[in-house]
Amino acid sequence: MFVECPHCRKVVDAGVELAGRAIFCTHCGGQMQVPHAAHPPTAAHVDGSHQHIRYAGFWIRFVAALVDALVTAIPAFVMAFMIPVLGPVAVYLLYKGFCIGNWNGQTVGKRVCGIKVVDQSLRPCTVGQGFGRTGAELLSGMILYVGYIMAAFDSRKLALHDRIASTLHIYCDETPSHPAETPQMRGGI
Repeated sequence: MFVECPHCRKVVDAGVELAGRAIFCTHCGGQMQVPHAAHPPTAAHVDGSHQHIRYAGFWIRFVAALVDALVTAIPAFVMAFMIPVLGPVAVYLLYKGFCIGNWNGQTVGKRVCGIKVVDQSLRPCTVGQGFGRTGAELLSGMILYVGYIMAAFDSRKLALHDRIASTLHIYCDETPSHPAETPQMRGGI
């Protein structure tokens, strides 16, 4: 059974044997309650179709990237003087990698736009996936941004770096944090 931490929003595998008990989040240490009854995955996730998911398209992702560029502009500018060329790249990699891996798949720009990055099974990205995806973004840019433009023509809005890292860009309000989660687990309905 998977439970979303109300403090850090990470999904924790609580196991059925802990139903009805209070547990601590393995990520932030916050206390949370495990629901009494295990709820099965929704039909859309059992067959892996992701039919109810609203994928974040090219333009909303572009706006998020602009916001992120504003957030990283000053640190990248400072690092450019300290370590030319590699300094701004390091700022970019660290910012996006850590944010995607530790902040519910969101950077500041993604949070402002209401989108997030998840893995193919709709779980939050790991730090490794966050850094891998961010490194693959550099490749998407190096090939004349064709890797980014691919998202405009794909039914699931996958850019090259999404394919490499096995991630999806989705709208936050369209899907639960984990495929096994139901509205009852989030405190709704």
